[in-house]
Amino acid sequence: MLEPLNGYIALDPELNWTDVNSFFRSPGAAYAGHTVALPLIAKVPSLFYRKDAMAAVDMPPPNTWDELVLLLHKLNGSDFSADQ
Repeated sequence: MLEPLNGYIALDPELNWTDVNSFFRSPGAAYAGHTVALPLIAKVPSLFYRKDAMAAVDMPPPNTWDELVLLLHKLNGSDFSADQ
């Protein structure tokens, strides 16, 4: 049996539940409309890119995995460190 945690969350002045990204609040922490879990660790995949690298191969930042693979193939072998 799962005990809804909504009441505990509302009573804790140090827990800003609405500051927790909605992706982690639901659906993983909710069941039948009640919060039943608190995420302790949240990992968000991120992709950082260099504008000069995108310009070098005349491509925008990727929006899909397929676009990322194409971009990586185009960038493979490029030297952006200017150490040659």
